[in-house]
Amino acid sequence: MTLVLAAIVHVGAIRVYPSAIMLAVKTQYTSNRVFHVPKVTAGKLRIVRPSPDLLYSLAVFDLEGGPLRITAPVPGSYVSLSAYGSNTDNFYATNDRSLNGPEFDVVLIGPQDPEPDLEGATVVRAPGESGVIVFRYFIGDGGQVEKIRSARQRIVLRPAG
Repeated sequence: MTLVLAAIVHVGAIRVYPSAIMLAVKTQYTSNRVFHVPKVTAGKLRIVRPSPDLLYSLAVFDLEGGPLRITAPVPGSYVSLSAYGSNTDNFYATNDRSLNGPEFDVVLIGPQDPEPDLEGATVVRAPGESGVIVFRYFIGDGGQVEKIRSARQRIVLRPAG
């Protein structure tokens, strides 16, 4: 009986729980639109293990309509872009230190989409048709918060091509 219960808990933790988390996120946010999370405080724990030194922006993506191009300016402080599949697995991560220009330019394609030929863009193949993109902006001592907020407003998700 203990082994059966352990197996059920294991399957739930590995298979069901991550999907339930993503389903909750997908139902709360509109697909292919960026949402800016307010500064994290002890009372606001909507993102798992948030840091009060970061400002977060997120977008639920849906690739059923085709590839998605994501552009986001870098405000001069550390910023990262991470993409998560519908099972919460991280399949892509980058930051401002790995860029060749002043902004992120990523084309997200589905598992069956042909690879587009878009100059200057980083092409990333998602493991499924949907998931979540998270941007993290380091606010440091707070001196650049307005510059960061302005940069966050210029994050764009649009059809690629």
